[in-house]
Amino acid sequence: MAIAGLCPGTAPGALGEGRIHALWAIVGMLFGAAYAEVYPALKISILAIGNLGKITLPVVLGINPWIVIVPMVILILMLFKLFDLNDM
Repeated sequence: MAIAGLCPGTAPGALGEGRIHALWAIVGMLFGAAYAEVYPALKISILAIGNLGKITLPVVLGINPWIVIVPMVILILMLFKLFDLNDM
């Protein structure tokens, strides 16, 4: 919908005006609606395969989350400073 710039109400009107791209928007909306209908069944069956739960870097490394958070914040602040220096 967003890429085509049409909503479910305006897409048929645009198609009636001869805008062919509206056809693809309508097809995409229909596929999206069909997926929304079958999602509960997929969530229980197919999408549950490979669900490993919550995986984060601290959990994988087996360390306190703050040991990852503090260096990441410092790195991000250094990158902001670097970008600011390049802007001049």
